[in-house]
Amino acid sequence: AAAPLGNETALYFTTGSIDFSGPFIAIESYTINDDNNNIPEYGETVGVNLSLVNLGGVDAEAVYAVIGTNDPFISISQMNSFFGDISMGQTVTVNNVFTLSIADNVPHMHRAFFSLQIASGSEFSWTHNFYIDLIAPHLVPLEPIIYDPIPGGNNNGLVDPGEDLVLYLPIKNEGGAESQNVSIMISSANPNVTITGISDTQFSSLATQEIFYPALNISIGNNVPMGSHLPFNYSFTSGNYVFSGEFTVTVGGLIEVQLGSGNDENGTTSPSPINIWYRSLRGQAVYTASELISAGVAGGGAITQLGYYVTSAPAHPLPNYIMRM
Repeated sequence: AAAPLGNETALYFTTGSIDFSGPFIAIESYTINDDNNNIPEYGETVGVNLSLVNLGGVDAEAVYAVIGTNDPFISISQMNSFFGDISMGQTVTVNNVFTLSIADNVPHMHRAFFSLQIASGSEFSWTHNFYIDLIAPHLVPLEPIIYDPIPGGNNNGLVDPGEDLVLYLPIKNEGGAESQNVSIMISSANPNVTITGISDTQFSSLATQEIFYPALNISIGNNVPMGSHLPFNYSFTSGNYVFSGEFTVTVGGLIEVQLGSGNDENGTTSPSPINIWYRSLRGQAVYTASELISAGVAGGGAITQLGYYVTSAPAHPLPNYIMRM
């Protein structure tokens, strides 16, 4: 039987050994080569610089390699390369050993997997796998900015009933590559929203981490309830990419509601979400949709903050207190 683990013992893991009675060719490193920034970006054709090392105990003769992939965003136009003889312990590098074409609609940070078949003469062969992360643009909307100056609005920076306002929608390129020219479409099917104009429907490329701020002129219905969430649909088109989805704005801004009407206080040792008399206490609470709606939560928007009615500090500190929803 195995001895139990203790303070002076450890688990030891090992992989299969290398047979030093023959050569053993492995991938030591690989880099990307292009005429730009040596980063594998969408729509590019790039070369792969590959270094092979002989870790075995015998020289390898007439080494050649063949690359392959089943990735739908990659095509290979040069897949075979000859490395020649690789002595024991030697590293041989061939630049632009393979040529890869990357699709112009590949998702940002898509991981393309490759297999490398290596042979030395007709006697020795090895298969190794590696991957390359592909880079592309990725456009996302950020939190809208409300500008509601007098006389159309009340200048409080919130969406209110009956206002004529300007909504700035920041569009950020969170990808790793510069986008092509961008065209945008923004609409709302909500009867309380009328988009009367948009400052820019097309603009030039966005560099990585760059933000553009198109402005929407919007009229809000007079009878829209406070706390309503007004949905907007967006579509950003850049080259062969279409980034689409929905964002919402809340009438009146954040709405604070109270769940429950009681004000009873628990004892020092009683269970509660913040009482840790027994040093380790976890609490759970379930609120139904009907309870939230009755309390004033409308439109199915996001719950961004949650708090408890607390009358006094708990018996012990609460470091790293975490609430999860």
